[in-house]
Amino acid sequence: MRISMFIWAALGAAFAATASAQTTAMENRIRMNAPPNTFYLFDQTSVELLDYKTDRDLRICLEERRHHVPLEVDYDGKTAKVRPGDCFSFEAKHVAIKPGASLGQDLDLRGTIETMEPSGSS
Repeated sequence: MRISMFIWAALGAAFAATASAQTTAMENRIRMNAPPNTFYLFDQTSVELLDYKTDRDLRICLEERRHHVPLEVDYDGKTAKVRPGDCFSFEAKHVAIKPGASLGQDLDLRGTIETMEPSGSS
């Protein structure tokens, strides 16, 4: 009886590891085939980091999706929320983009990051 429980536990762990590896492989394929300046956040621990040597004028847009999870944008000691379908423009050197609320299973956030021309430049 103990041996069969051990076997089932081992099989369950192996299946979970395989499913996790497949998910990671799928996420990597999605990222590799994504258009330039596009980011994906697949779970609550996903973070997109941007670090520049000098301040940049940035615009982050969150795509409208079937769920209503906002982005949380931490930049140079400040925080902003971006709702689905909205954009946020700001100036910063250090930026962290993450889900602003818990993502449910099989949900992801997709958005774009643009470096804007500084005002007054030609």
